Amino acid sequence: MHYSEYFLDLLNLDIQNDPVIAVVGGGGKTSLIYRLCQELTAMDKTVVIATTTHMEWEKDRPFAKDGNRQQVLACLEQYKYVVAAGLDPEKNKITALPEQQLRELKDLCDVMLIEADGAKHKPLKVPEEWEPVIPKFAHIVISVIGLDCLGHPIREVTHRAEKTSVFLQKNMDAPVTGEDVVKIASSIHGLFKNVEKRIYRVYLNKADVLADPEEAASIARCLEEKGTTAVWGSIKLYPINGKPMYSYGLDTLKKAARLLKVNCQVQVVTQYEQILEACNSQGLPVYMNPAPDLGIASSMQVGLQHNLHKDACLFMVADQPGLSSGSVKELVDGFLLSGKGMGVCCFQEKMGNPCIFGARYYPQLLKLSGDKGGKVLIRQYPEDVFYYQMRNPQELLDIDYSSELSGR
Repeated sequence: MHYSEYFLDLLNLDIQNDPVIAVVGGGGKTSLIYRLCQELTAMDKTVVIATTTHMEWEKDRPFAKDGNRQQVLACLEQYKYVVAAGLDPEKNKITALPEQQLRELKDLCDVMLIEADGAKHKPLKVPEEWEPVIPKFAHIVISVIGLDCLGHPIREVTHRAEKTSVFLQKNMDAPVTGEDVVKIASSIHGLFKNVEKRIYRVYLNKADVLADPEEAASIARCLEEKGTTAVWGSIKLYPINGKPMYSYGLDTLKKAARLLKVNCQVQVVTQYEQILEACNSQGLPVYMNPAPDLGIASSMQVGLQHNLHKDACLFMVADQPGLSSGSVKELVDGFLLSGKGMGVCCFQEKMGNPCIFGARYYPQLLKLSGDKGGKVLIRQYPEDVFYYQMRNPQELLDIDYSSELSGR
């Protein structure tokens, strides 16, 4: 693997000659797609994002419903990128367009990025008979594998666990090994399925969670020996313009804390040693989340337990690099003036982060579980919420999922 702060270089992608990229495999596909989109638009390239299955619907992103040509062109002109897809609002999903329509839309942009597989956020999968759905006109296929699957039972960390168990000829309670990852990534019955003569890349995500970083390098070497180009890293911790992504949110909070007229302390909850060390070097209170797999609520509750004596706590994610300190300050100021018990950042009807909660909601926050964050309470008690309307919807965009906390 060679180092670059750009995924386009890291994955050795030649977008001039091969501008249609399909992404398959486990959890992290959407994050990789939006990271590539960010790099491409920074290069003044136009990008259409689409799916041949389904993706999460992010309401604050430029969207052309049903791939409407005029909407696509308008969004490309204004934002440099657009998500073009059908829409299933009840499931909060965007859906596939006909392949012929996708083929026509690719001619409107410089690069097309297609999510061509589903994994329900699991880090590893073996495709079913009908998967993945790679368009015939795609030039490059990137398989994403989350290395947080290693050492965990097949039934817990794989999408279509029974299929994976049969493919690996292992019991569903058997732990996933590096050899298993190599086999799945390189087999025509695994993630190499339907790749055919296209350019093929494997991205080993979440290498930062491994106790021994050499394990990721070993898997990549084994894949290289089989003729497969593989690189490893962490989308969440990867730098943007030479600066770790989490540093953007951390610096935003620190600046906002200095601007506020109330006593405010920035604190951090993380599962990553790299962030722990960075916070310790800056003298910031930092707490390790021992069970990040339990979902968003676990991260929030670790921080909250250390701040039950505070009047209110503001929570934000670490991967929202566009968020400004001015917006954080205005959210807190508005919350304090409103007398409400909660506050949240919004753009029109779309709620995002950060959120702020008064002490009377702490008991209910501590009872949440899984990926049910504090917005459950915001929706439950809308009359007790201060809604801060952001001027720029791009501030609400996050690249991946993790939590940081500021208590006051």
